Amino acid sequence: LMPQANRGAYVYISAPGVEMVAPSGAGSDVVTGTSFAAAIVSGAIANLIHASPERSADQIEKALAATAKDLGPKGRDNDFGYGLIDTKAAEAAKE
Repeated sequence: LMPQANRGAYVYISAPGVEMVAPSGAGSDVVTGTSFAAAIVSGAIANLIHASPERSADQIEKALAATAKDLGPKGRDNDFGYGLIDTKAAEAAKE
């Protein structure tokens, strides 16, 4: 858990954001920040919409929550939300 990451009841899902390899002018660089985690979640949601355009936002939220890898205290918490995003599992989840 990155010490600078936001915490609170509004945290819904977690994603990697510490020591990530990202493209840079020099080719690639190791980066850290919630901006990188946010990009992973945004891309995952875009992939879910692309795979199943009929899914509603509510269905996508429920699939992300149900398939996340629980981290921290059992269940939803203020640090990790429902847990670490698992895009492949969320894509396979059916309501």
